[in-house]
Amino acid sequence: IKNTGFWQEIIELKEIPGERAQINGKRYIAYTLYKNILFPIKTGDIEFKNIYLDGMKLAVATNASPIARFMGQDMKFENIKIKAADRKLVVKPLPPTTLVDANMVGKFKLEAMLNHAEIKTGENLELEVKIAGNGNMAMMADPIVAFPENFEVYDPNTQFNSRVQGNGLIGDKSWKWSMLPARAGDYDLGPIRFYYFDPEKNAYDSLLVPTLKVKVTGEDIENQRIGKSSADFFYQSAFGG
Repeated sequence: IKNTGFWQEIIELKEIPGERAQINGKRYIAYTLYKNILFPIKTGDIEFKNIYLDGMKLAVATNASPIARFMGQDMKFENIKIKAADRKLVVKPLPPTTLVDANMVGKFKLEAMLNHAEIKTGENLELEVKIAGNGNMAMMADPIVAFPENFEVYDPNTQFNSRVQGNGLIGDKSWKWSMLPARAGDYDLGPIRFYYFDPEKNAYDSLLVPTLKVKVTGEDIENQRIGKSSADFFYQSAFGG
């Protein structure tokens, strides 16, 4: 099954149990051989055609002689293609919005935390943001955080986990930033918002972490550098350096 209109997550089937099915008045045993979860990445009509399974059909002669049955001559195998009926899926566009990065669809929850509430200048401060839900977590963009200009911020370490639950996919994605505060003061890295489209409400929704406060103490890093440079210059001048 190949279709470029989806992000696909294949479900690993550890066992293939049979279940009873009735089609056109005939009884069958049905088996699920392949299963995956599809997340549309484009709008419009997406068709599923030419989906088939290579198989073999066994024909058994009912009037074969006992000798023929003993020799296995009453059976005949024939290669066949078992084709699925064509299907078409209509993917509607999301309603227009001015919200930033509101392209995720599903149900989510948001967490954000700092590893310290008080820290000294030059020490490592970590911010972790975690979003969990039942949407396509792998394609989720990085959250937007308003970092103070007095912080030296490094690229985040990102982790992604997902698992199948029922007929859906649930998981979480987390980002961890390391920062070095350069100036003392009281800072707030909030608010952090996450916008998404809720298909049950058929409307956009948001999650919010209102405040993430941290108190930075100690001498400004820039002043430390200036002080060291002045002292070095004094000793160099005094001793003829």
